[in-house]
Amino acid sequence: MAWHSPARFQVAANIARELLTGPQAEANERLLQKEGEDSDDLYLDTLYADGNRRAYLQRGLTSYDWSGRGGGAVWRAERHVGLDNLGDWLTGRIQTDADQYVVRPPGWVLSRPPGWHALVPDPTHPGRLPQPYATWTDQGRALAFPYRDGQAVWPLQRQPNRLGFEPVPGVEALLAPATGLKPEQALSYIEALLVDWNHQFDADDDPDLRLALDVPVGPAYDFGLISAEERQRAMADARAATLNSMDEVIDLLTGVDCDEEDLQYLRQVRGNVRQFAQVATRLDPSIGARFRAHKATWRWPGLSVAGEFLAGTSTDLVQWLATVAHARSSLITQQSMQQAWAYAFDRYAPRARRRMWYPPIQH
Repeated sequence: MAWHSPARFQVAANIARELLTGPQAEANERLLQKEGEDSDDLYLDTLYADGNRRAYLQRGLTSYDWSGRGGGAVWRAERHVGLDNLGDWLTGRIQTDADQYVVRPPGWVLSRPPGWHALVPDPTHPGRLPQPYATWTDQGRALAFPYRDGQAVWPLQRQPNRLGFEPVPGVEALLAPATGLKPEQALSYIEALLVDWNHQFDADDDPDLRLALDVPVGPAYDFGLISAEERQRAMADARAATLNSMDEVIDLLTGVDCDEEDLQYLRQVRGNVRQFAQVATRLDPSIGARFRAHKATWRWPGLSVAGEFLAGTSTDLVQWLATVAHARSSLITQQSMQQAWAYAFDRYAPRARRRMWYPPIQH
């Protein structure tokens, strides 16, 4: 029985009612208050109770949805449906002319370039694309992704003045970073290319999930996107945030009765990310896990990656943005799942301690 379940109180009441009533009540109360072999045996008997015994201890319960553990499972199911619907939107299975589509979770908005399509060709052999689609994907001029019982190919556009489709000219630059991805990763890569990173999200969206394309300041400076002063300021802010996280961990460890000599050493290595993380984790794994080393980043203010490609942005910058956007979007989806898991636990946590059971999202 998970700690966060309201059902645990009913089970505890059943155990108390059984042990603390009747002629053995006083003896059982002493057994519970005194640690020893008898109390250990009682604990093990309860922990490894057979089906009948477990049903007896859980009498009075109507249902239990395993919230918390179930929160992650529900998120994964919703995410699977969201990606299926994304495939429907790209292929036109969803009858809509909308050039924007919301994928929940995590809740971001995708913008589809005008005239770009995903097609589902009939395979000539099981699991194989027909020509010319197979050649296009081999040449990096199109990307295939699993779709229902077959494969879809993206992005294609209608040929001018004739029937049929062809790859978007020059799209190799946009698809090159997808080389080596597993087939099941292709759709999430397409998703990352289409995310409108500057969409203004509603107040109902999760305020703790940062749906922004934060890029490393080093390459951003090298590409001429930011000045030396902006890079230096971002590095200083990240350093300050990291030191603040270290101080919070030191304060927490001070309150759990750690050895003063160990705490003094932890203070000495404050500023060394690797050493601090190792020492803090050794002293208390749960508190040490709260430490976050913040990276110096800059929020990308431009278009979606596909939008930058259409705007004529340089090939090197487009490929870098595509790589960063895919990595960032993968991280955001992981954070979204983590929050779904944490929020499901959070609903049963004591009010004063809510939202304190998981580390903050790293920006």
